[in-house]
Amino acid sequence: MKRLLAALAAAAACAPVSAQTIYRCGDAYSQTPCAGATVLQTSQHPVSPRDVQATRAASLRDARLADAMEKDRMMAESRPASLNILPVGKRLSDASSSEKKVVMSKPDKLHVFTAHAPAKPGEKTKPKKKKKAG
Repeated sequence: MKRLLAALAAAAACAPVSAQTIYRCGDAYSQTPCAGATVLQTSQHPVSPRDVQATRAASLRDARLADAMEKDRMMAESRPASLNILPVGKRLSDASSSEKKVVMSKPDKLHVFTAHAPAKPGEKTKPKKKKKAG
C-alpha cells in the first residue's frame, strides 16, 4: 500500500509546472543570470489529460508489480535454506522436472592448497612426496 501511495505521489509530481528562465553562463546553466549570460528558450507545450491518465495508469501498474515481486521475495526468503539448495548431483535442468529421479553422486575430494615460504639461497629443500597412482 505504501508503494501505491508513493506511485500516486510520483504521478502527481509529473503535473505541469510554470516555466523558469534558464541562463547559460559559459558551459554552466543556472536560474540566476551572470555576466554575459545567454537566455535559453524553453518550449512550453501543454500536457494533455490523456498523457496524465496514461502516466497515472503506468504508475499504478508498476506499483502493483513491485508489490507482487516483494511478496514473492518475502515468500522465498521465509522458506528454509535447505529447500533453496540443490542436492549434489542434481543439475539445474533437472530441477524443474519433479518426475526425474535425483542421482546422488559422490562429491569430489577437496584439494587444499598450503603456501610455503621459498627456500633461502644455500638451503637444502625437502624432497617432494610422490603421489600414489590410483
